[in-house]
Amino acid sequence: MEMETSSDASVECPYKVRLQVDMFLYWDWCCKTLVIGQWKRMIGFMGESATYCFHNAEDATAFKLKFSI
Repeated sequence: MEMETSSDASVECPYKVRLQVDMFLYWDWCCKTLVIGQWKRMIGFMGESATYCFHNAEDATAFKLKFSI
C-alpha cells in the first residue's frame, strides 16, 4: 500500500493509493464521503488489487487515515 504523487500536472488523478486487497467498504466510503468526479477506482484484471485515484491530496490522506493504510 503506497501513495504516489505524479509530477505531471496533466495527470487526471495525481494522488494514488494502491491496495493489494480491495474491499467494498473502501468504495462505499468514497461514494458517501468524497465529491463525485474527484476520485476513481481502477481494478486489475486478475487478483483482488485496486488503485484508488484522487484529485486532491487531502482526499487521499483522509482515505489512508480512515482505513489505517
